[in-house]
Amino acid sequence: MKPRLVYRGLVYDEAGLRKASIVVGSNGYVQEVGESWTSFSAEVVLDHREDKHVIAFPGFIDMHVHLRDFNEAYKETVETGTRAAARGGITLIGDMPNTDPRINSYKVLLERKKLLSSKSLVDYYVYIYVPERGDEVEAMVSDPDVRGMKLHPDGMRQRYLDRALKVLAEQGKIVVVHSENPFMIDQLKTSVSEHRCYRSVEVELWGIRLVGDLISTLDLDRLRVHVTHVTNLYTYLEAKRYGFSTDTCPHYLLLDSDHYHMDTCYMKVVPPIRGSWHRTTLLELFSAGYIDILSSDHAPHGLQEKTCCPKTCPAGINGIEIMGPLMGDLYVKGVISLSRIYRALSLNPAKVLGLKRYGYFRKGYRGNITVIDLSGRTVVDPEKMAVKSKYSVYRGFVFSSSVKYTVVGGRVVYPEELSGERTARGVGEVEKG
Repeated sequence: MKPRLVYRGLVYDEAGLRKASIVVGSNGYVQEVGESWTSFSAEVVLDHREDKHVIAFPGFIDMHVHLRDFNEAYKETVETGTRAAARGGITLIGDMPNTDPRINSYKVLLERKKLLSSKSLVDYYVYIYVPERGDEVEAMVSDPDVRGMKLHPDGMRQRYLDRALKVLAEQGKIVVVHSENPFMIDQLKTSVSEHRCYRSVEVELWGIRLVGDLISTLDLDRLRVHVTHVTNLYTYLEAKRYGFSTDTCPHYLLLDSDHYHMDTCYMKVVPPIRGSWHRTTLLELFSAGYIDILSSDHAPHGLQEKTCCPKTCPAGINGIEIMGPLMGDLYVKGVISLSRIYRALSLNPAKVLGLKRYGYFRKGYRGNITVIDLSGRTVVDPEKMAVKSKYSVYRGFVFSSSVKYTVVGGRVVYPEELSGERTARGVGEVEKG
């Protein structure tokens, strides 16, 4: 049977920058990696042998995405959210569990998987919350499409937390920590500037310490802990003191409270955006490779919600569409290396998640490819975005890079409209082979 797709041109993976031909078979897995530009035929051939600025990476992974849907479909749907992911070069997303209803029961987990399997344009996996029922802990954690549990501040009070952490440790799955101490957070609705004061750096530090102490008490040294959306140097250092992996987000690298108008709902996010010193220091940490991963923390809301009073508007920034263009732009400007792009969006997420068929161009691995044009240009125009609510804190930003193709299972899902067979799969099915 004829292969689905061949990419021929420059690639970047664990072997560095090189010429290669990536062949994806009809089953959606890499069939062959040809050294140099081996000639192959396929249903689709992406031939970029003459383009020195076009580089293919093993498909980008975003570990932190809020796809909404269910009772919040007015904010975002699985279809619009994953189409936005494809525009950002993302081929695999981690769906967060603070949906409505929350993913804290086996019934809701199955409903979520059914929705993702029918509507997602990219590969996916699911995080769960602390299960409500003790007799569902093992079943939920063991689900092949569940790669971990999100531990939010309010989760520290949940009855079956200890049990869930023990099962996660036994199965080698991760707990993703929102590092804020719930006992130090003022839950009152506040303006964006007040919101930043009431959720200080110290709140993040004590959140990590609370989790670290809990793990020590439970004797769970094998538990794999990941601290998400790190906002500053001190949080990073505290996470590494405990041996936790880390990620940060585009808004903490690009925005700061000293140079942007903070009393706007578009800037409201948790943890909050910090001052310019924190931003520049964080960017230095990230560019040097100390912070493991870049995640979007894509958290869309309705347009009316984000244009109302700053005291009552919900926190969250919708930024998944700039992931690929931002990383390419940072490379073009000499801030990061190609290795940093590969590790932050391909290799390290796959390693942290324990995925066996992602992160490399190798035979038998998933046929996901992100192709970046380093001579391209991306202008953020909310009206042209794929997200359901057409607003963006990045309106007018210009990135000296663009996503040329996003390939999932050997099918181009961006820039072309998805047609024919839907190739997106849950990681449970992909990992099974």
